[in-house]
Amino acid sequence: MNKILLTVAVLSASVFNAQKFEAGIKIGYVNSTLDFTVDGQKQPVDAKNSVYMTVPLEYHAHKNLSLFAELGMAGLGGENLIMENGERSRLHLTTVYFPVGLKIYPVERFALVGAYNFGFVTNALGKENGKDVDFEDLHNGNSSFSFGTEYKFKKGFAAEVKYNIGTSNITNTIPGAVMKNNFLQIGLGYYFDNERF
Repeated sequence: MNKILLTVAVLSASVFNAQKFEAGIKIGYVNSTLDFTVDGQKQPVDAKNSVYMTVPLEYHAHKNLSLFAELGMAGLGGENLIMENGERSRLHLTTVYFPVGLKIYPVERFALVGAYNFGFVTNALGKENGKDVDFEDLHNGNSSFSFGTEYKFKKGFAAEVKYNIGTSNITNTIPGAVMKNNFLQIGLGYYFDNERF
């Protein structure tokens, strides 16, 4: 029994040591939209343009499969949101999010990406009666599913395109209202250890 456990431990250590970790940084453009309904009626909200930044960590479990996690921050929300008093306001949702997911490499350096983003609104700024206000009732989850692609160039550089479909009701404290945050990401990154390719 001890020999079996020792053999398993040695094989596991060998496999683990043969795998590769990569870490880096990404920055890019984000186009955010709000899917907002009140009592079943869709509310018009314009898209908001901003930036995002993430710090990714990738574990290569196989030459065609990786597990990854990221720590990210983005300026999400929407423009021309109609408030209760009829005034139009820009809603800026500073969101910290933690994507956890898979990358499948059908060909070298090109990955199909899928993840779940555990997101949290840390700041919800808008206008009320012409004044900038922090909407504290919007400080809650802003999670989403994401899918897209990533291409890793030589020398550590990468490009990505991802779309995120909101799953959290940001306005869960407002009766009859449902607001979900979708966003498109287009960015560039740099991986500090890209010798795998």
